[in-house]
Amino acid sequence: MTLGLRDALITALRAQSPAELCQIVAAGLAGPSVVLSRVWLQEDDHSLRLTGSAGAPTGGGNYRRLNGEFSHLHRGSGKIAQISESGQPMVVRGLRGDEDWLANPGWVSRQGIRSFLGFPIRTGAQALGVLAVFDRTVPSAETLDDLRFVSDFLAARVSELRERGQASGIGPQAPVADPHAVVAAAAPAIITRAELREFERHTLEAALARTNGKIFGSNGAAVLLGMKPTTLASRIKALGIR
Repeated sequence: MTLGLRDALITALRAQSPAELCQIVAAGLAGPSVVLSRVWLQEDDHSLRLTGSAGAPTGGGNYRRLNGEFSHLHRGSGKIAQISESGQPMVVRGLRGDEDWLANPGWVSRQGIRSFLGFPIRTGAQALGVLAVFDRTVPSAETLDDLRFVSDFLAARVSELRERGQASGIGPQAPVADPHAVVAAAAPAIITRAELREFERHTLEAALARTNGKIFGSNGAAVLLGMKPTTLASRIKALGIR
């Protein structure tokens, strides 16, 4: 995991709304080779609303806008909606730019995009949204692992923030004005002990979500995290994870 992405996730612990959270994470994913990183969250009618966007197109400018052609996607409308509905990731390496499922093949060719990486944001069977990245490079196994982790992290945080907002009766809050500035200001990130504990809790929850709650064995969360299973079990109990 890159330093920028790690710091973005730590900064995301301070987000006060799903909108702010998604902007920060999208900015953290927008590394040197990434043309566009985006997060859509599912609305009550099962459509998808663009909630986080970042990137650096060839020719200058940025992709921070949250309005436009792909800001609101209805059920069955293209690959992003399909990822949300199926709950299955979509990883396409070696894009040519003429694939029939691409909504804007000319843009893919002009930007030199070589891969599309789309991951569902889910808690169990509940669809929450989609994370997508358009990259000029072919992803490594480590990159794919990072994106799986980020999608699990988003699922845990979005659920928590929505529950917190419902409990307090507070409606959605506006996203931060410049998420890139927030991420930059957090590098190197300095966090409190409470925030560090919270980050650990979300990290473990994301790993457990990926392994369906399995701790032990070759496909367990302990191997994924590089921890002893007994240590992981102890931390799960200490952090009150269920």
